[in-house]
Amino acid sequence: GIDISAYQADEIDLLNSKQDTLSFIICRATLGVPVTDPDFKNNWTLIPQKGFIRGAYHFYECSDDPKQQAQHFISVIGSLSANDFPPILDFEQAGLAGVTNVQQIQNDLLIFLSEVETTTGRTPVIYVSPDFADIYLNNNAFAKYPLYVADYDGLNQPQIPATWKSAGWKFWQKNDSVK
Repeated sequence: GIDISAYQADEIDLLNSKQDTLSFIICRATLGVPVTDPDFKNNWTLIPQKGFIRGAYHFYECSDDPKQQAQHFISVIGSLSANDFPPILDFEQAGLAGVTNVQQIQNDLLIFLSEVETTTGRTPVIYVSPDFADIYLNNNAFAKYPLYVADYDGLNQPQIPATWKSAGWKFWQKNDSVK
């Protein structure tokens, strides 16, 4: 599968499950509190129409209130069908926005995840790179959430952050392009 956002423009229009080897498409829904991906509504509607399983992710901003972010994300994606992926939390270096207190970041992320899980009834997935996770998600409380690991090293298996060593990974993003 692939992930898409407004950065890929009309890529959804070019995809077709009968011609492409993809089975799923994950699209960005929201970024922090105020931002909704301008292509989300179109992408979200077209993904199942084109025969793909769909998923939605929220790009987390540490400088925004976690509960407000969760509520914003949930309000944008609406209800999920049984065929949709669980909600995905995208946690990356760019989302730190100058926030450096690891304990506060972890507490806020857990508030976000709990709010999403309680409201949707689905256990969210965490998208993160191994090295970044080992710094910011080194609390075992995160292990209950499935791991969507971003590891581009090209090995046969991804590097697994310490928190998920026993749980393993659910999804592996092998590169940052559609090569």
